[in-house]
Amino acid sequence: MLLMLMVLSGCGRQTSFHADRSNNLLLLPGPEGIHIKTPHPLAMDQEKGLMGAVRELSGQILQEKDSPGVSPSSWVVSVLILMSMAFVASWVVIIPYVWLIRFYRVERDKRKAMIETRYLRIIGSFLSNQRESGYPFFPGMSTIIHKKILISQLYGLSVSLIGKQQERLNTLYDFRPVKRLMDRGLRSFSCCAKSQYLKYFSIRRMSYEQLERIRKHLNSRNDELRLATQLAVLNYEPRLLNDILAGYKYPLTTWDQMHIFELMLRRPTHPVDHYQLIDHENSTVVLFALRMIRFFYLKDEREQKIVPLMSHSNEQIRYEALKTASELKLENVDKLLLAYISEINEKHKELIIEFLIRNRLVSSGELMDFFHQEKDPVAKLHILKSILNKHPAGEELILNLQQMTSDSDIRTMCLHVREKSL
Repeated sequence: MLLMLMVLSGCGRQTSFHADRSNNLLLLPGPEGIHIKTPHPLAMDQEKGLMGAVRELSGQILQEKDSPGVSPSSWVVSVLILMSMAFVASWVVIIPYVWLIRFYRVERDKRKAMIETRYLRIIGSFLSNQRESGYPFFPGMSTIIHKKILISQLYGLSVSLIGKQQERLNTLYDFRPVKRLMDRGLRSFSCCAKSQYLKYFSIRRMSYEQLERIRKHLNSRNDELRLATQLAVLNYEPRLLNDILAGYKYPLTTWDQMHIFELMLRRPTHPVDHYQLIDHENSTVVLFALRMIRFFYLKDEREQKIVPLMSHSNEQIRYEALKTASELKLENVDKLLLAYISEINEKHKELIIEFLIRNRLVSSGELMDFFHQEKDPVAKLHILKSILNKHPAGEELILNLQQMTSDSDIRTMCLHVREKSL
């Protein structure tokens, strides 16, 4: 920018520029000579400093632009000078501002680290001294930042600890400053802030009054708030799952299902009736119900309701139904699987082959016949993987097939599967 100005300023007399700041005079070139502009004294008093000079110059440029005797080159030089001054002025403002922000963040992080270290030592001493009664003293609990740090540490430790140490740690939630802050957080208008406080109640059981207050958020449009509310309610009573998912219209994502499953493992209670959710209109809820039935091995008289789902229009539901039916070993499940084997893709065929091998419902010869009848190369590869991983003599069968076949593609498949298993 400065180099451009120097080149332009040396082009001739008409493009010369001079500013006499001692006498408050601004000299601008013109076709008939240099025009002397004297700013108004009151304006000069109000516009001191670099920004005042920029505003003064911009005003005079606008006036000179409209003047009939001003050449285009002199106006361009004035604009470039104005831009350079504005650029310098902006950096004069931005650099200190950025430095102040960085300094503030560094000091804030140092202070936060010191508070966290101090509180961890206090909590560790409290957990190690089991005979100590009452609450430990946490300095600085009069400020919100100290309370938030303590609550965050309690939540993180509650997830990691088990047994008596976790029970003793949970008593700190009854500490009056912590209890007041958490109760106040549930009344927050911000969905993000409210969800942060609600997640602590997925560890610490809330009161019935608090439960009634947050029920309205079970169908919130905010995904984070909705999941935090679900976990808090389930931690209060896991058997409320069916009430939560009744008429549920939002997608129950894999992330949501993982959190619900983890909480149900952590909160022992009476088994939840997942069979009620099999007929749900929401396909993601049906997927979750099938997975829970399989994970908890819930044998029931209503398990035959799984069979129609094996021909469901949703591919994921068909897969989960096939997998659940094979895990529960439904009556005549082998015939059902073979009935559907011609209508499903290679992933489902691999699942069925694994089931037949695991339950010894097919011989080695039948497996080879089934492999040779399959026309899809990808499906053939999956069948070979199932034979190698599930059959007791799988490696020997694959090796014999590789040596005896005259098909180069099959030999390549066998070699690929064996190399992957090493």
